[in-house]
Amino acid sequence: MLYFRTRSRVQRLTVCLVYIMYSSYVSPTKLSTAAGLETLQEERRMNHLKFLYLIVSDELGIDTDDYIAFFCPRSTRHFHSRTMKPYSCKNNSFKYFFFPQTIIDWNSLPLDVVHTTNFLDFCSKLLQQVQSV
Repeated sequence: MLYFRTRSRVQRLTVCLVYIMYSSYVSPTKLSTAAGLETLQEERRMNHLKFLYLIVSDELGIDTDDYIAFFCPRSTRHFHSRTMKPYSCKNNSFKYFFFPQTIIDWNSLPLDVVHTTNFLDFCSKLLQQVQSV
């Protein structure tokens, strides 16, 4: 958490330095958006989805049976064939861990992003998807 706060603070100060705007009335978030920088939350979400793609496509050699269960037998408008069963979390202590939150994000991705054949295609389509939203 300390790393996140420090990195966020450095990013905010850097944007103000680049635009030479040090007033307390200027929003560093708006300056970051104008510069085309991702927020740290968006960057973390993208990295989590990339890591989950590597796990699902078996490029890391991690056994997915312990962590991931696919549950959609056919593609529909709301589900794709790689839809994963979300974790049921009864309290917030587990709700924001890697798998529960990332699986929710994964299930919301469109079919063409999820069914890419290699990691570089997935990264480029994921970036296009995030920028279009």
